[in-house]
Amino acid sequence: MRRARYLAILLCAAAAVFNAVPFSHAGATATDGMLRTKGNKIVDSDGQEVRLFGLNCPSLEWTPAGDNMPDAVITAFDQWDSNLVRLPMNQDFWFGHHSSQTDGGAAYRKLISDIVKIAEERKKYIWLDLHWSNAGTEWGKHTGQHKMPDLNSLVFWESVAQEYRNHPYVLFGLYNEPYSVSWNVWKNGGQVVETVEANENYQKTSKTLKYDAVGMQTLIDAIREQGANNLIIVGGLDWGFDLSNAADEKYRLVDTPEGNGIVLDTHPYPWKSKNWSFYIDKAGEHYPIIVGEFGVGPDKKDPGKPDESNFKNYHETLFNWIEKNNYSFAAWSFHPSAGPCIIRGWSYEPTPFHGVFVRDFLIKTASRGVSLFEGVNYTGRSTDIKPGEYTAADLRAAGIDPASIRSVKLNNDRRLSYKLTLFSEDHFGGSTRSYIFNIPNLQALPGFEAAKSLKLETVTLENINKGSSAECSINNEESSAVTDGDETTRWIVNDEGPKWVKTDMGSVHTIHRIIIKHASSHSDTKHNNNQDFKVSISNDGIGWTEVASVTGNMDYASVIDFEPAAARYVKVDIAKGSRIPPHTRVTISEIEVYGIKNTLAEDGSAISGNLAQEDGIGGNKGKGDGTGTGKDSSPGGSVGRNSWLWLAFTSLMSVLVITVTVVLRRRERNA
Repeated sequence: MRRARYLAILLCAAAAVFNAVPFSHAGATATDGMLRTKGNKIVDSDGQEVRLFGLNCPSLEWTPAGDNMPDAVITAFDQWDSNLVRLPMNQDFWFGHHSSQTDGGAAYRKLISDIVKIAEERKKYIWLDLHWSNAGTEWGKHTGQHKMPDLNSLVFWESVAQEYRNHPYVLFGLYNEPYSVSWNVWKNGGQVVETVEANENYQKTSKTLKYDAVGMQTLIDAIREQGANNLIIVGGLDWGFDLSNAADEKYRLVDTPEGNGIVLDTHPYPWKSKNWSFYIDKAGEHYPIIVGEFGVGPDKKDPGKPDESNFKNYHETLFNWIEKNNYSFAAWSFHPSAGPCIIRGWSYEPTPFHGVFVRDFLIKTASRGVSLFEGVNYTGRSTDIKPGEYTAADLRAAGIDPASIRSVKLNNDRRLSYKLTLFSEDHFGGSTRSYIFNIPNLQALPGFEAAKSLKLETVTLENINKGSSAECSINNEESSAVTDGDETTRWIVNDEGPKWVKTDMGSVHTIHRIIIKHASSHSDTKHNNNQDFKVSISNDGIGWTEVASVTGNMDYASVIDFEPAAARYVKVDIAKGSRIPPHTRVTISEIEVYGIKNTLAEDGSAISGNLAQEDGIGGNKGKGDGTGTGKDSSPGGSVGRNSWLWLAFTSLMSVLVITVTVVLRRRERNA
């Protein structure tokens, strides 16, 4: 009985030690309810500020069937962390005026409806953007980008407004990139003259068109007359870039009292003026701003880099400006041939000159950050913070007193990992402790001191399983494919009976995340991804602990998060393979494992007594060295130089905890 009590006490201490380290992963935050404007902010039905961020998914402006639709939209939401998709549309196609359409536009409208439902299911947003019009000529003729919307555009918006009236996840974008008209015509309409290319008798010719342009105010009024109070987005002049006069009293757009407000859209491409404060920010003092298009093509000499001939460090400058002003945004374009292209092809691999920058910015923007709780075990009032340095005053301004923090959750975000450094004194002084796993009870940690200030930063974790040896039930000669770090190589079997693959990392590590990558991320071959499987871990390859059981999977990458655990081996048992009967085909391209490398010896004894120390983050140090003003820190960034007793104590506790854990596991297996 005494021994049991003693073991229980040690295991409680173990829980404190092993859980005293945070890390993070989650998609874009979903927001419920209809959006509206409040001053120059977008807010939800509870009055909380909402930031929209995502991608343009073009093609429905030039083909009624779209390219890779709706899979591109699904991928933008699910794999690229967007909470907004801008969907360019064509007013001719809406009513079926394309040579390929014989149903009056029913299939086109059905596809739009399906895409809206995809957004609604995820509580994310679709921006219906009138991209191409017809200059008010005969329906189906001269379709394309024109200077202004026309009388047919008015008919289009009356129909769309009736269809999606007050839909909480649908936004109305009046017209893409007006240009070469006055601000008066932009607001109120008027006659417009433009020259277009036309095909007559199979020969290209130029043709002058005169038409009555419909002003933005008229379109707003027409939408509101349908009882549709949806948020309305309006692009500026100079191909959507210039908002310099949009907030002037003479040209300011007016909404109805019932309307949910107006947002201004700008397209600051690198060849435009760099004076964004004049052309955009001035209007942003009165309206919410959304950067509805941006991008840059490849360098002519080095296609792997962005073209900086017009604008040096375009992405960095643009993103810093967007962040500074907290603007919403949608990058152009999530299509492999509508430049500037974000993706290389329909496998959605990002282009190196534009796509990788957009992807990383979306991950950063979509991140929720770390949650600080006033109660233990992630209970009570909470406040989310993003990477940065926070004094006591900063934390209070964010909504939490540092002395009241009792637990911390660092695994909110699936794409990012964090390191949290707590300082015992304000302004980043005193002793420090750093964590990369969740902390369920700060006060339970040995040597607990209330934090007075803190620092949060992102860190890059290493795939501990890369290069590990592997063993498979069948086709063992292909087993190395699952750990070679190359997603183009695969372990593939198509036989009856049990199928499994096991990897050996060579020694025991503390792990918290496993990613299983199956057959394909492409929409045409997703049916080859494994459906039903379970994932287990082990210290010795004999006794196994199941960490996940998955049924009905359709995704290429299965992300499995669990509480930190010691393991050397990872095993995947597949019960049901692809969706093609008899479901025996099994494919795995990679098994990735993340955590703290080499914290335990093979027998379970401790190598590093402090699981929170900086050097333990996947074998890689974080971006910073953990130092701060007035801080007296150890090289590991985990304890102060005057805290050797704390270090010795935590080291001893870790050894005892791990030893007890191993003993108990062996007893359980022998029982």
